Amino acid sequence: MIFRSAVPDIEIPSLGVYQYATRNENGIDDNKPVFIDAATGVELTFGAFKRDSKRLAAGLQDKLDLKKGDVVAIFSPNQVDYAIVFFGVIAAGGIPTLASPQQTPKDFQAQLCNSTASIIIVHPLILATALEVAKNCEFPLAKIFLF
Repeated sequence: MIFRSAVPDIEIPSLGVYQYATRNENGIDDNKPVFIDAATGVELTFGAFKRDSKRLAAGLQDKLDLKKGDVVAIFSPNQVDYAIVFFGVIAAGGIPTLASPQQTPKDFQAQLCNSTASIIIVHPLILATALEVAKNCEFPLAKIFLF
């Protein structure tokens, strides 16, 4: 049996996630803050978000040879720059696997080993854990990057 909603169907755009997030249908000014860290007051403007996520995507492709479908582990607490890394990976054609610093090293190790991640992007505060886990997974240290 097929159930139908009483409300009209919505239009789902045939865009990628990055294109959808940056298409700017509402004319947001590039200087307008779109991410704000309430604790520190650090702001990320729409223009900086687009610019920096594109730069990261280009670096992942050009310098690290990231290909469409490659997995990138993002190991970080929640912070303003997280959006740049997440959307930069997507813009490059990568698949982010998101690891919380609340995970135990054992859980992160299982995620890293099972996800087939080829790159780790890690916040400096939890670099020691990332290095420990990478060693246990025989992950190349040259593929671990700070942000």
